[in-house]
Amino acid sequence: MDKRLIFTVTPGRSGTGYLAAALDTLDNVTAKHEPDPNFRWLMREIQRAPFDRTIAFLQAEKLPAIEAEPGDTYVETSHLFCKGFIEPLAEMGVEFELVILTRPARDVALSLWRRQTIPGRTSNGWRYLLYPGDQVALQLPNWTALSDYQLCYWYALEIEARQQYYRENFPASWDLSFDNLINFDSLFEFALTTGIGELNREKVKAIGPLNQNEPDIAQQFPDGDLDELEAVIEGAVNA
Repeated sequence: MDKRLIFTVTPGRSGTGYLAAALDTLDNVTAKHEPDPNFRWLMREIQRAPFDRTIAFLQAEKLPAIEAEPGDTYVETSHLFCKGFIEPLAEMGVEFELVILTRPARDVALSLWRRQTIPGRTSNGWRYLLYPGDQVALQLPNWTALSDYQLCYWYALEIEARQQYYRENFPASWDLSFDNLINFDSLFEFALTTGIGELNREKVKAIGPLNQNEPDIAQQFPDGDLDELEAVIEGAVNA
């Protein structure tokens, strides 16, 4: 590739769309959230498929589409990338960097639960998220007996485990927290430190609000004490 490639390791519900929009304001940078050819097309299939299917997709569809984009730097903030695409792309010899985009597990879980994006249970959960039946880092016995919120919380912890793995084993990685993402000064520093570019405050402000939650949805909480519900998951994955 003739471009600098940057992808994210993130659970989603963490400002990925906002990050892409902010970085896309930079000259000579193309930044997208979940563009076509979409990792979603293959994510569910490749949880049990060999590398060759993924590499064929990357070679024939994804990389040519990226190469056709303008600019010297390409950023894609899809949370699907960390669900089966990192190792195949690295094995192909393609150089790329990772942004480890973090948000507290409870916040991620609540956001997913409110949208009924439940791992292994709802259509969007199946389409976009890992679930305990996949080849995952955090095994979760008897997961079908758990509540929807607990599955969302498990998913958030699973991505945290992947983030830690890539942070330790992938030298070309950068950390960015949700709190720093929504703070312009911190985001400005991140873009400069990584060498992506110098953001313009007015252009970023023009993107609009980050939080797209409907007020009534944001006030909803699952039944039960969250600390207790989460403790069950933490105990199960650490057993």
